[in-house]
Amino acid sequence: MTKYAANALYAKCHALFGKRLTGTDYSLLLACKSVGDVAAYLKGKTVYADALADIHTPTVRRQQLELHLRSHQFHEFAALCRYEVSLGQGFYRYYVLRGEVAQLLNCLRLLDSEHQDDYLLSIPVYFQRYASLDLFKLAKAADSAEVLEATQGSEYYAILRPFLEKNPTLPDMSAIELALNSFLWKKVHGILKSSGKGKGTQSDGVRYLEVGADMKAIAIAYRMKRYLRSNANQIRAKVNFSVGKLSQKQTDNLLDAPTADELLRRLTATPYGKAFARQDFLYIEDSAARVAYSHALHTFRYSMDAGVTTLAYLDLAENELQNLTHIIEGIRFFAPPDEIRKQLIGNLDVRA
Repeated sequence: MTKYAANALYAKCHALFGKRLTGTDYSLLLACKSVGDVAAYLKGKTVYADALADIHTPTVRRQQLELHLRSHQFHEFAALCRYEVSLGQGFYRYYVLRGEVAQLLNCLRLLDSEHQDDYLLSIPVYFQRYASLDLFKLAKAADSAEVLEATQGSEYYAILRPFLEKNPTLPDMSAIELALNSFLWKKVHGILKSSGKGKGTQSDGVRYLEVGADMKAIAIAYRMKRYLRSNANQIRAKVNFSVGKLSQKQTDNLLDAPTADELLRRLTATPYGKAFARQDFLYIEDSAARVAYSHALHTFRYSMDAGVTTLAYLDLAENELQNLTHIIEGIRFFAPPDEIRKQLIGNLDVRA
């Protein structure tokens, strides 16, 4: 990576970060009375304006709005991918894999939707050059069987086949998302380790991704302990701890805990003990997401490496999208603004 190219990518990420939603934006969004009001605000006052240019805000549906917001994120991702390819680093493979996983999930969620054609229009043409999937064939899929057919020849086929063949009309999207994300973490961990042989930028990227992988694994292990009374072997069959930073001894200690509460207590003996001690464990996914967000924000602020900064930016952008999803869902079901705000992650009062 040349110094000029690295500086260009670093500057691009910080420019995008500077356009994210502010505390004022969140307050005004929480004051909206309908999904259409949210769409109108985002269309008229924020960086999402271009992505929402063609929608009719008074009649927009939740699914359509969320699709267009994801389209905006995907275009940002594709632009960064184009930057990164020009730098000749292995990091661009992470961007491509992440984009492919996002598009598979988008496609499956939109099956039988009246707005399915929007998915096809949302795909940046130049991203297809880097993808292992035929995204345009995927976009034309009308049912689960055609989605599966579109993934033939790729590593995604074997991942999706058990879910889509078992229940083609109503696939388990939570299980599919978990399986795809597990594949993503393991694949990228290997790419970064092999491309840098454990040195420099690649090892920094590995360390960054390990925290996110651990947060997902800990959250799932906790839920399996609390709600399914799962033992260590049952959790190991579902959760991949091998791509995180926890040692084998630390992982075994957590999974051997007889109860979910004991698992939390044993977290104090891990590198994440202090971070989790500040969290409310009513919803473990929320607690883990807050730890991951703090790590991403700290990395973004202080890393001087363009590739690692970009990894952190992508997670911060995903967090903003999740915040918007919570707002849209909350307003749709008439939840009080204060209750919706509790689900949002990040510094919502000032520009962090």
